[in-house]
This record gives sequence, C-alpha cells and structure tokens, in this order.
Amino acid sequence: MTDHLLYKCIDKFDRMLISVEKLEDAPPLPDSLVVYHVKNAANCGISPVKKRISAWRYSSDGLMQIPVDAEPVLHAEESRLYRESAAEFSINRLTGKAYIGIYVGEGLKMGFEYDVSVSGTTFYIGNEKVIWK
Repeated sequence: MTDHLLYKCIDKFDRMLISVEKLEDAPPLPDSLVVYHVKNAANCGISPVKKRISAWRYSSDGLMQIPVDAEPVLHAEESRLYRESAAEFSINRLTGKAYIGIYVGEGLKMGFEYDVSVSGTTFYIGNEKVIWK
C-alpha cells in the first residue's frame, strides 16, 4: 500500500510540473520532491500532530529513501515555486481512506482523499477527491 501512495505522490508532482511548464512565463521548476509517509494526519493538511514513518527523495537521479528528519529546501529565490517540493501521505485503516498532500509552491498546494480497498493481497486506491487547495 505504501508503494502505491508513494508513486501516486510522484505522479501528482510530475503532473503539476507539466502544468506549470506550459505557462507562458513559467518559473524555474523544483529540483526534487521529498515524500513523507506520516501517521496521525487526518487529511494530510497542515497539522501539528504528525509522526513521520518513512521519507524518500525523488529527483532526476531517481528515488531514494532518506532519513525521516530530512527537511525539504522550500524557499527558492525569485520564484513562487519551492526549490524542493514536498508531499505526504497517510492511511486511515479504520475509515478505509488514504490522504495525499502536495506542496509545490506558494499557492500551489493540493490535498486528495482516496478510498482504499483490499482484494486478497492486492490494495486498490480509487475515487480521488480534492479536499483542499
């Protein structure tokens, strides 16, 4: 399940960058994405009570696991986009929901909710719903 949500965060990041690239005066794009698997995040919004379980960095060099206390380099000079974007995901097994938050830059942030289902040993996430932006 973790892999599904990790790659969903990467896909969301890539799609947001494609949208920004299409702008006439596109700002410099973030160099990379830091993704956190968090616990105690009701919907991956801004919440002070979160416990990081795992962390990864995605860049042109690929995907690698990093220490959970790694912090993204957020502020880029002269750009509304962060130098390094951030994402987080959580799973609420009691409600059967998964949450993803993507933070690409000032004013470019989105939160998503998914239904989680299990069939045998296969996990599915679906019914994407934007819950904040």
